[in-house]
Amino acid sequence: KKQSLAIQGGLTHSGTFQSNLDSEFYPSVIIKGSYAADDKEGTVTPVFRYKSFVAGDVSELKTPAVSITLSELIAQNETMPLLEESANSNHFAIGTYDNVNKTYGTLDGDTDGATMLTPGIGYRMRATTGAQGSNTLSMTGIPRTGAIQIPLNFTGDTWNLIGNPYTSAIKVGDFLTENTTLLDESHYGIYGWNGTGWVTYNNNNGSELIAPTQGFFVAAKSTGNINFTSSMQTTNSTDDFISGRATTTNTAIKLNLTSTSATAKTAVYFNENGTANFDLGYDSARFDEGNNTNLGIYTTYANDFDTTELSIQTLPNTELDETTIPIGIVTPAGVALTINAINNLPYVIYLEDRVKGLWHNLSVSDYSFVSQENLSGTGRFFIHTQTEALNNDKKNIENIKLTVTGKTVKIHRTDTSPLSITVYNLKGQLVFSKPLYNHENQFTMNDASGIYLVNLESQSSKTTFKVIIK
Repeated sequence: KKQSLAIQGGLTHSGTFQSNLDSEFYPSVIIKGSYAADDKEGTVTPVFRYKSFVAGDVSELKTPAVSITLSELIAQNETMPLLEESANSNHFAIGTYDNVNKTYGTLDGDTDGATMLTPGIGYRMRATTGAQGSNTLSMTGIPRTGAIQIPLNFTGDTWNLIGNPYTSAIKVGDFLTENTTLLDESHYGIYGWNGTGWVTYNNNNGSELIAPTQGFFVAAKSTGNINFTSSMQTTNSTDDFISGRATTTNTAIKLNLTSTSATAKTAVYFNENGTANFDLGYDSARFDEGNNTNLGIYTTYANDFDTTELSIQTLPNTELDETTIPIGIVTPAGVALTINAINNLPYVIYLEDRVKGLWHNLSVSDYSFVSQENLSGTGRFFIHTQTEALNNDKKNIENIKLTVTGKTVKIHRTDTSPLSITVYNLKGQLVFSKPLYNHENQFTMNDASGIYLVNLESQSSKTTFKVIIK
């Protein structure tokens, strides 16, 4: 327990060879060579057993550590039974991903007992009882030691549920390098479920480990075979993707969007591999498999032509200072949400909310809000990096009225103190900016019809209006 083992020259054993683990540590067992079970005395059948965890409060993505049938898996885990989908059936909460219908299948203990669960193919699993990480799943059989190929399914959508087939951890970077030509370029990486939301790994965090039995999604570029090789194996050990695992430290801003029941994540890395546009291997579009959650957060490029919703974006490390990044949020109306930032940049990180007309210092505290309407795009939220804290003690401008007639916007106010106006479209692009001095001001929006944000700001006050130009 909490140890790893590399066996040179293969393994032949009698009796029981078993790995033990806890909820935060999956030991690595590497067998370099062949495997054989030898019943020398003829009295005890040799057993190779690897243990994993399946949570009782969330579904997990898993792959078996040994080749095993459904009946064998159920029989070996009677004290920790897999969840049945219906009280009146023998359908279990274990199944592969259906690319055509974008759903998970279930297996019937009566009719699918002989179905072989294959290492490398991913399955959704859930246990009947127990807190997260408390259910030990035992798997007895013959471990895989050599190269393994898993066919990619390119029918329906491009997502394939696979998993680490070895009894040891493998590195994300080694897996991606081996399978680069098979992966969809915009979704280059692996996508894991952490119990409440999706997590993404690409070349920015290639040193991260994929635990034994851990399942994950990849997006296929075409048909072919995903390759797992024994050279990917490492004696380093790790936790699975379920919330709580530690991650590597890179120069990055990591944003978490949290409701009472779900979490969504996005990250922006800064290094020499990044540009302001698409970077193969370092930018990864977000995962939206089967609409598993109504909650999402992502970034987009700060340009006019690429609206890709990114789970991971990489920018040049020369642009750490004074950077503006559009943020997209997906949520139904009326949900209480919190945004927080994990940031190791030597700068202050601000979240701008253009609907409320404020900048919030995420380096100091989280930002909480309830949207009064469904959100599904960019234009409201932006991340800014600043060398120093800003003065945000501004109150709303009083005694001001804004009206819209066609493409004409009129602003009425009771004083003539200096006031600046800036207008943005929902992509966050500046439409125009100018000072205002009169009681009555008007301007014509010659741009395309749509929704715009009008920011009015004086030295001590500011207000934001949302206007619809028809």
